[in-house]
Amino acid sequence: MHDDRTRVSRAGHLHLESLESRRALAVVDAIAPEVKSVAGPRPQTYVPGDVLSFKVTFTEKIVVTGVPTLPIQIGDGVRQAAWTGRGSGGTSLVFTVAVQSGDLATTGVRIAGSIGLSAGAAIRDRAGNVLIPAASGSFPRAVVDGVGPRVAEFGDVKVAAKGVSLQVRFSEPVTVSRKPSIPFTLAGADRRLGYVSGSGGNVLTFRYQPARGEMPTGENVVVTKAAGITLGRGRIVDKAGNAATSLSQPNFVAIHWATVGDKGNAADDTGYGAVGYDYRIGTYEITIGQYATFLNAVARTDTDGLYSENMAFSTFAGIARLGSPGAYSYAVMDNHGDDSNRPITFASWFDAARFANWMHNGQPTGAQGAATTEDGAYTLDGATWGLTPTRNPGALFHIPTENEWYKAAFYKGGGASAGYWNYATQSDSAPGNAIGNAANQANCFDVFTGYAVTRSTTQSPGQNYLTDVGAFVGSASAYGTFDQCGNVAEWNDLAGAPGYERGIRGGSYVSSSSSPSLSASGRLEDTAWGEAARGFRLASRI
Repeated sequence: MHDDRTRVSRAGHLHLESLESRRALAVVDAIAPEVKSVAGPRPQTYVPGDVLSFKVTFTEKIVVTGVPTLPIQIGDGVRQAAWTGRGSGGTSLVFTVAVQSGDLATTGVRIAGSIGLSAGAAIRDRAGNVLIPAASGSFPRAVVDGVGPRVAEFGDVKVAAKGVSLQVRFSEPVTVSRKPSIPFTLAGADRRLGYVSGSGGNVLTFRYQPARGEMPTGENVVVTKAAGITLGRGRIVDKAGNAATSLSQPNFVAIHWATVGDKGNAADDTGYGAVGYDYRIGTYEITIGQYATFLNAVARTDTDGLYSENMAFSTFAGIARLGSPGAYSYAVMDNHGDDSNRPITFASWFDAARFANWMHNGQPTGAQGAATTEDGAYTLDGATWGLTPTRNPGALFHIPTENEWYKAAFYKGGGASAGYWNYATQSDSAPGNAIGNAANQANCFDVFTGYAVTRSTTQSPGQNYLTDVGAFVGSASAYGTFDQCGNVAEWNDLAGAPGYERGIRGGSYVSSSSSPSLSASGRLEDTAWGEAARGFRLASRI
């Protein structure tokens, strides 16, 4: 009897222990599940049609209702990866999003925020505790390339008795199949330049071999601005397999180039000017008209502040901005004459880098992003101040280094030890400021004659003091550049290493003709902000 009571007592005690255990478990289950880890896509390049997959693992088993999503940053946009529908009841879920044409993420993809639980979606543990949806993860080696190559520039047509040739630069290396061609006319007759070389690189060469009796000359060979590459049965694709999206000449901005040879030249006694390769530099400074075209192509919203209200200031006018965000337009002003061919001012180093990116990418139209202004020659990713990036390998257009700028301005040319001029007008004497054909002239201030534009020593409010680029037609450098002395000072990239300051050379219209700022000894380093009477020109490797 005693033993039976003992057994009953023990059974009741065990029952009480079971209830206490359940209460203890209920306390533990009050803890909400969380994201433990995220595994991203495999390291590779993804193209349109490929799927980016993200496996999210939780701290405990979860139950899913509805369709949760995961926000993914792909380049400049955020897209929602959707749950695949499998995994409810387990500890992990998979979210996927397809790559679309136009997606570009050269530095990989990342999770852009918490798991989305809208439209009735929910994730809970078995006790009903709601998920803490915070998630993070960056996958720099999951590169997305849904953007095809674009024509960045049609080179000059080269005409010789043996044939006609033309080089076309693309925004990235391309592979060519079969034989694309470019239409042109020879003495009024339709002909075609056939592709001959360049597959695997940025530059394709097209050539025409004259038939017997044909005599091509600079006057009877015409490649029109409307001309583009005709594929026929051929293809032009990038390394990721994306087909070229633009095969026509960019018809917005044409850069006039001066070729700087004499590679391997010695430095000046200032320590600057030695360049070990041939290159091109803009014959002229980038103009107000060219910059306005750039703004109209990419700055309808102007996320990165490419336009400054100072660009409409009368002394430097300029560009006027019209409309409202999302519908901005830009018009060249008229102040004492059409301003189109005067140099742009108040452009920061970052603005100049974005202009170079836009040129590199084939002068596209669209919002400021990786395919327009944020990548190409420089990877900017929205930066508008602070540390400047290095130039990317394969850049087709760039801000000249200080040595490139200096050599184009002051080197005498004709050999590796030719020496240097003190001024960019092929002179060792300070320039005058008479506009026109005279030698050794520049847009600068003279204590006797005053400003070049007004011929007065008094500055007048509302007067535009800039001259058209190349207005001093008798005062080119040895390589044929203009206005590297006066008009506006110009950005350079110093030695190309990252830094908080960039180089400035050349002086401006307010510089005295006797000022060192106009000469080879005049140099300045400053933060990369845009300033009055400061502009830029571009360079390009050959």
